[in-house]
Amino acid sequence: LRTRGNILVHGTETIRTALMTHWYKTLLVALALLFCANTARGNPLDAFGLGARGVAMGSAYTAIANDASAHYYNPAGLARQLDTRIDLGYSYHHPLLRFEGKDAGVDPVNGLQLGVVLPGELLSRRIGVGLSMMLLDDRITRVRALPQQQPRFVLFDNRPQRLHISANIALEPIEHLFLGGGLTFMADTSGRLNVEGMVSLDSPDTTVLQGAVDVDIESARYAQAGLLYAPSNRWSIGLTFRQEYFLDLQLGTLVQGDITSNILPGDPLILVEDATFLFDSRNVNLFSPMQVVLGFSYDLGPLLLSADLGWYRWSRFRAPAADVSLDLNLGDLAFDIPPIDPVVLPQFSDLLIPRFG
Repeated sequence: LRTRGNILVHGTETIRTALMTHWYKTLLVALALLFCANTARGNPLDAFGLGARGVAMGSAYTAIANDASAHYYNPAGLARQLDTRIDLGYSYHHPLLRFEGKDAGVDPVNGLQLGVVLPGELLSRRIGVGLSMMLLDDRITRVRALPQQQPRFVLFDNRPQRLHISANIALEPIEHLFLGGGLTFMADTSGRLNVEGMVSLDSPDTTVLQGAVDVDIESARYAQAGLLYAPSNRWSIGLTFRQEYFLDLQLGTLVQGDITSNILPGDPLILVEDATFLFDSRNVNLFSPMQVVLGFSYDLGPLLLSADLGWYRWSRFRAPAADVSLDLNLGDLAFDIPPIDPVVLPQFSDLLIPRFG
């Protein structure tokens, strides 16, 4: 029989009663936390968390993280790990979101989660380094730009649909105080479509066009940092900062060539030589707000309690609709480009998000 404090249990029946009371209390607390669960937020890890334990704690993990999930929740926790650690898992998420009874077109997010922590010492102080990543099953990144009139779930559109890699380092400069930070890498995309040839106004069969697509997949990065103070095995407090970042989707199309007519017999009549049509689109493919999260945890022995309060700077969010520019040069041919609807500002507000586990 294991006892804590001044509590002594005598007799089989008393033991059974004590255990039943303990499990009833644990069950009631678990149900209360379940009903307090907050909504998910977007980005593979912002939306679904990292690691089985962090997810099970409702992502209220800022003051607890001491495993590979610290790469996301609080990099300072890497220096608390005493042994080399490799965490491997698979996550499957299939959102069922609808607009007026119709599927909203939110794709599943499924992939492999991997985390590594390598502990050590530097000048007799504890340090920890490592990396974590989420590798999606079917893509590195996704590009999609929707008309601003089309409803969409901004937090679950393009944000979770990309490769996520994070590398961090942490140290213990003084006893019980841990500091950490690093960079997170995301996949970004830009591209251009070039079309050249000859367009016939009255004979489509004689139109000849050749196209070339140039797409670049690049890495975008943002910084994160964390602080963790753990004066005892009972309680700890943590603070995490994540930098704001935008990923802009840039797509362009250049159509260049001659415009001809085959009304008269013989060779085609050139109406416009070197006509051009230039289309440029710039869209916010992904936005993650600046985040500051404060966490607290307390170990009751059979029960570990944690709470996080996060500030998310969503007021800086730009409209996810395409900002389009058109340039048409048809020489003497009269043609007007219809006006383009201006992009409407979304006017999001900053959020305070509590989490409990």
